[in-house]
Amino acid sequence: MQATLVLGFVGLLWLAAGIVMIVAPAWLSGYIQRNLTDPFSRFLLLQGAALAGVLVVLGSSVEQRSWFWIAVGSLATAKALVLLGLPAHHRDRLLAWWCARPLWLQRLAGLMTVSLATLLAIDAVRQGG
Repeated sequence: MQATLVLGFVGLLWLAAGIVMIVAPAWLSGYIQRNLTDPFSRFLLLQGAALAGVLVVLGSSVEQRSWFWIAVGSLATAKALVLLGLPAHHRDRLLAWWCARPLWLQRLAGLMTVSLATLLAIDAVRQGG
């Protein structure tokens, strides 16, 4: 039951992030750039992202055939920790590269995030029911 709630909560967060990426990619890029330049905001944002990845790994580890969600959660955690540990100039270059991508590509990434969130919610419901 707790795993279902945790996976559902993380799925809702991912769904919201994906919808914002689809609807307002320029605003989200600016928001992420502002928060990743401030050390305290960067720490909170990336620790939250790492926590979400760890929660996906822990929540899906009780399920059989959970290798996909363990891989997705591990990659999410690794991405957050790498961004947290990168030197400022590398992180700034990576952010500048991502923000220079066309809006349709950022919207496509949002669509993939919404798809992953939907699949995670479906698996959470199957696991809980």
